Amino acid sequence: MTVGEPWAADRPFDAEGAKRAIQSALPELGSVDARLLGSGWDFDAFEVNQRWVFRFPRRENVQARLRKDLVLLGWLADRLSAPLPRYEWGALTAPAFPYVFSGYQKLMGIQAIEVQLRAVEYEQLGRWLGRFLQRLHALRPPEALLEKAGLKTGITTSHGCEERLREYLTRLRARVGGALAMRAQRFFGDADCVALPYEGPLALVHEDCHAGHLLLDPDAPERVTGILDWSDMWFSDPAQDFARIFSWGGDQLLDSMLRGYGAAEPEFRRRARYIGLWLTLKEWAYFDKTGKVAWAARVQTTLEEALPH
Repeated sequence: MTVGEPWAADRPFDAEGAKRAIQSALPELGSVDARLLGSGWDFDAFEVNQRWVFRFPRRENVQARLRKDLVLLGWLADRLSAPLPRYEWGALTAPAFPYVFSGYQKLMGIQAIEVQLRAVEYEQLGRWLGRFLQRLHALRPPEALLEKAGLKTGITTSHGCEERLREYLTRLRARVGGALAMRAQRFFGDADCVALPYEGPLALVHEDCHAGHLLLDPDAPERVTGILDWSDMWFSDPAQDFARIFSWGGDQLLDSMLRGYGAAEPEFRRRARYIGLWLTLKEWAYFDKTGKVAWAARVQTTLEEALPH
């Protein structure tokens, strides 16, 4: 991975390093077998003894995001209908690792992005997700918890950034071809497609609720078995949580989610779809650059289906 990428770790770390850190911090576990589950933008996740998941920050500044999880996830898990990670060990330290790390009991299921949407009863799944987001967006944790977690408020404005758009389109043109890149360029350059800025009440949003953080039952993939990685949650535009799922499910899943949520306003859908297409393009560039070939192919399909010709 190229040094200087925003997702790059600031030091090498592998399963052996995780094993040493966990054994040092939790000698009561005895023998530790660790294997890498995945490396994301901010965390390396390791499965331990086929029972737990331990998350290790990839950079020093990510520790604050992990502490946010530790403060809020228990409160949220008691009030939401989906299985959320419940940390059994928080803010662990060890000589083998320079930052705090944490562990929770592994949630069963497969990542949604590994599942083809045609295998899913998307209406059932979408309505469930819509109802879940409706409950989430209505929650307001106690002020003491919010202050302790350092939860922020604001509106994401990175979508539409011309410099990033040029970077993504250049890569898309080189790796896939000019036709799809041209369709994307026309869409993001069309003033009629751009969503109006959100000026409504801010809601508690997951913010990173994409298909890599959504776990499904492999035998009944319309059933959610877990929603992971809440480290980016904050108060913002509720349409953002719909936009993150769009890269996997496209318009069909978006519309069924909106039916479950009860958001019939055309501008809500327009915002979710516009931000969703931007994030789909961003995710494609990230997956392509980091060698996640199957995931890049999945979100490329969404671009091909959703961008106007």
